[in-house]
Amino acid sequence: MSDMNKPDIQKLIAARLEELGLTRLARMFSVEHNMPRGTHKAGLTGSAGGDMTKAVYDVDDDGKVGQAANADTVDGKHASDLALAAHAHPESDVTNLVTDLAGKAAASHAHAGADITSGTVDGDRLAAATATKRGGVPATGTPSGKFHKDDDTWAIPGGGLGYVLSLTAGNLTPMSDGATYFFGSMAGATPQTTALRCIVYIPKAGTIKCVYILIFSDTTGTPEEVPIYIRVNNTTDTLIGNANLSSAVYTVSRTDLSISVSQSHYFEIKVVCPAFSTNPNNVRFGGVVYIE
Repeated sequence: MSDMNKPDIQKLIAARLEELGLTRLARMFSVEHNMPRGTHKAGLTGSAGGDMTKAVYDVDDDGKVGQAANADTVDGKHASDLALAAHAHPESDVTNLVTDLAGKAAASHAHAGADITSGTVDGDRLAAATATKRGGVPATGTPSGKFHKDDDTWAIPGGGLGYVLSLTAGNLTPMSDGATYFFGSMAGATPQTTALRCIVYIPKAGTIKCVYILIFSDTTGTPEEVPIYIRVNNTTDTLIGNANLSSAVYTVSRTDLSISVSQSHYFEIKVVCPAFSTNPNNVRFGGVVYIE
């Protein structure tokens, strides 16, 4: 490079630097210099001086002055105005951060039952039912065809908690010593000495809970005990109580029964007579059987 074309080259470099936005660097090349070769060092740092040789100012051979790679500003912004690639922000830099977080639930928290206003709660989340507290009814093991009562027991629905079957029989004249009689569903029929003639069918499965038997005698007898039973399916006798027919009207009852019956089972009322000193006469029977 000769001294004859140095000013022109300086102008070209200055113009190119201006295009790149390197204003300060361009100014170093915009001034006309008449200094001898090797003595011009205005504004330059490092080991460079004199003519701008490619070996010094374009070491990586990319056609650009190496100093431009570390420009003082970018679009008028100094490096100190820009954030580092890896940086953080204080909470105060985020708009409404503290207010928004204050309205959020903690990662570990619980809800009151009143907070659940929609959807379905799994049965396993409910407490077990007790005699004093409503709760979850087990999905398995629940008695078929029954519902859970307040006292933590199960009952068969229909007609309230159960249903009643009425019993009736005609006059027995007289009651014979040592005889066994059966009555149940045949209204007006004299109690029979043979079973299965007056049976009462069970219309719905359940449990026989209590029985009331009313006995009316036109002529009273002596007070020998007369055992009265409920016989189920002509096989199983359960004592209801002992009647005393020395009274014109006498009631025999039992309210602590728990006899399971299925639909189409049947029963009769069985009366076993003792040997009377005086036999009662014109005796009529009636009653009810309550089933849950």
